[in-house]
Formats: sequence, C-alpha cells, structure tokens
Amino acid sequence: MRLEHGQLTAYDQDGDPTATADPDLPVGARLLAATADLGRAAAADAGQLWLRTADDSRRIPLAADAVGLLQGGMIIATAPVFERGATWSTAHRIVLLDRGGAVLDDHLVPDACGAVAAVTVHPGLTQAVIEFAMGQDGTIAQGVQLRPSGLGPLGLDVRELLAGEDPVVGGFSPSGDAVLLLPHPNDPSTATVLAWPDLHPLGRYDCADDPSIEHGIGFTGGFLDEEHVILYAVEQGILIASRELSRVEHVVLEPPLDRHADLEWLAPLGADRFVTGVWAHGGERRAPIWQLHRD
Repeated sequence: MRLEHGQLTAYDQDGDPTATADPDLPVGARLLAATADLGRAAAADAGQLWLRTADDSRRIPLAADAVGLLQGGMIIATAPVFERGATWSTAHRIVLLDRGGAVLDDHLVPDACGAVAAVTVHPGLTQAVIEFAMGQDGTIAQGVQLRPSGLGPLGLDVRELLAGEDPVVGGFSPSGDAVLLLPHPNDPSTATVLAWPDLHPLGRYDCADDPSIEHGIGFTGGFLDEEHVILYAVEQGILIASRELSRVEHVVLEPPLDRHADLEWLAPLGADRFVTGVWAHGGERRAPIWQLHRD
C-alpha cells in the first residue's frame, strides 16, 4: 500500500497497482493500514487518527502510531504515552475501537518505553500480535485477541509472548495456527515457532548449535507456506526451515545476493517466492523478487 500525493494505491505481489482510491485525508498524513480493496484505511496526522471507509471519513482524537484492521469494522490501535513536556514515551496503549471510533477497551503496556509499534493481524481478522521495538533496549511482543461478547463486555485479552527474550515478530502461518518469532540483534541466535493461540512451543532453532551460521539470524523472515519458514543468515544468505525448525538448510539463489549490499528485510510472497529490501552502497534501495527452486 502507498499513500502519495493524496492518492491511495494497492499493489499485487509483483508490485503492479491493483486499486486506487482518493481517501480524503489531510496532506502529509501517514498511512497506517488499509484493506486490499482499499475499502477501509487508517492514517495518522497531527496527533489524530483518521478512519476512512467507502462512504465515511472521520477523525479520532488518538495519537496512534500503528493500526490493525479487524473484522466487523473494529480496529486495534497503539498509541505512545508521554509525560507532560516529554519527547520520549514512557509506555504504550493498546486500544480497541469500534467502527465509529468509540473506545471499547484500553490496555497499558508500561514497559514499552520509547517504542515503535507494529501490528501483525491474524488471518482470521479477530486477533493480532503487536511488537514494541525499543532499539538497543530490546522488544516486547503482545498477543491480542478479541474477547467473545458472551464472556462479558467486548474487549481485548492481552498476553506477552516469550517475556524477557526480546522476540521480533515474523508473522503468522497462512492458516493462522502458528506464529514465528525471530531474535533481536542484541542476541541473534534463536528463532521460535509457537502454536496459536495457546502459545505452546512447536519448534526452536538455536544457530549457536549450527557451525554453518557465522553471524547469527536476522530479525526478518516469515512463513512461506504451512510447512516452511524463510530465515536470513546475517551476511551469508537465505535459510529455509521446516515448520518446527528441526531442519534448516542454506539456499543458493540465482543470481546470488549482492555481498556489497545490505539486506534490510525480506517478506514471503507465497510458497516459492519472496521479496527483499536491499540497501546498496551509494544509497540506492531496491526490492527484488526471488523465485525459489526446491526439490
């Protein structure tokens, strides 16, 4: 998705535009989330959250920095908490909003200081994992589920994932029955797959036990399909692992990754394709798409 010059554009996996819309947002607004058909979008501007649907646009007094769009028009938003006069946040809020922008629940994450939030929505659109990245101070990952209305007022159930381990969210499996958590650069050694939503461990890979990994695992990766995960061996190349991370193998790419460029991120595009964000020396940024050839 891209919001540029007042126009919102959706793209397919090859980078070709598939839909455009005029979301009637303020000039300079920052896009936070949008559905693939652009029927719903959320953006931030001047301490306000702007919500757009096909027939409505409204402003919510919430300084949101990340948003997840759920089913039924509901929204999960995160917002930093500042003490008076401070420029560094001391905590974060996780807020559940209804389709009209009314607050249904509000959960405080007190240890997310100076954090940058990112929301990864579950394929079922009723759950999410939220990552609060705090630079050298590590990360906090929170699993969020909508509380069924039959169990009381509609709200959020929030649980921390791998507390104390600084996990980086790699994303859900396509069916949503597992979530990949990657290591923080402070200790780039271990990747973990947890079952969702009960969070029991399905597999764990510690590259300290693998002499072929020289510099650790990167904090980017994801599920290619239900049975395979893609990882990055820092300064070495791409790894393909089984779902439970019990089998990990290096993949030879053609053409090979540029050893004189930095891989900043990668994202699966299906079972046999992925895209990388590459920063080349000299300042050029590229996003090449790769095809995997596996037995």
